[in-house]
Amino acid sequence: MLLCEACGSKRPIKKRKGAAKAPAAAAAVEGGREMEVSIDSISKKGDGVAHVGKYILYVSGVKVGARVKVRITKISGQVAFTQKIL
Repeated sequence: MLLCEACGSKRPIKKRKGAAKAPAAAAAVEGGREMEVSIDSISKKGDGVAHVGKYILYVSGVKVGARVKVRITKISGQVAFTQKIL
């Protein structure tokens, strides 16, 4: 129990569980890496959207259903920005 020094109220404390291990596919997503992805949908801004493990990859200048080779340029949380390789 956690006791507040100011008002004297008591509150239970929950233990946090350890972080889950990332799937092997998600481990493959790292900056500078090149990979081939399939475009699942188009974002509001017109970029292609692909999913790899828990990551969402944005690829500019592609259409739905296209299979493209990309280079990961930036990762922010579970979102990765990529550049299409010609």
